[in-house]
Amino acid sequence: MTWLLTKLLSAFLLPPLNFLILGIAGIVAIKYRPALGRFLLWSMIALLWFFSLPIVGSNLVKLLERGSQLDATHLHEAQAIVTLGGAGGSLEHARYAAVLYRRTRLPILVSGGDPKDSGIFDAEKMRTRLEIEFHVPVMWVEKESQNTIQNAEFSARILRESGINSILLVTHGWHMARAKQLFENAGMHVIPAATGLHYDIGLTALDFLPTPEGLGDSRLFFHEILGMLWTRTLFTELDRSATSTAAH
Repeated sequence: MTWLLTKLLSAFLLPPLNFLILGIAGIVAIKYRPALGRFLLWSMIALLWFFSLPIVGSNLVKLLERGSQLDATHLHEAQAIVTLGGAGGSLEHARYAAVLYRRTRLPILVSGGDPKDSGIFDAEKMRTRLEIEFHVPVMWVEKESQNTIQNAEFSARILRESGINSILLVTHGWHMARAKQLFENAGMHVIPAATGLHYDIGLTALDFLPTPEGLGDSRLFFHEILGMLWTRTLFTELDRSATSTAAH
């Protein structure tokens, strides 16, 4: 499945487009089933309002971020640092990888391809930033991956060739749960080292007013939940296929 097709499909399942589709259905239905049409329209308004609230979006993202912060007591277990592109911005990932390198002196692998076919690879951008801006060496560059599943598969293949099976994984906190599971499925022992975490800074009245940022956080949450469900379905089917093949 191409990057564009994946984005188009997910757009219809994620806010705000899924809410707008609900509203369009209400407009169509109101001519024939007024009560149903009004229900759908009010549902769209309520859902869009609710999931645009900063207090809702930020708390949903915090659910994803549980367990993603680095536990320094496990640093000694790591053999390398793996830094993912995309997922919120390679600059922030590269910056944190540089911090971890100076703390551990572990070799770095950067992973991220060019899913948009723009000629710009996430992995190359991160290598440039690490080596030129942060003066940190990069040992491996994985630039063929088009998604997180391939990030894990291709990076694990490179690392195993060097006898490495335990990594510090750098990505955004909201992306960590899915990324960690995929790297573990690829045979890696993963020590989460998330960046871009949401912190409590105290509530204000503005947290109860809809904002683009609140809706954006809610979208991230549903995006990752869909990704986790898709990943679980995919690996379940692969397991069934492997079991069926072995049985024959």
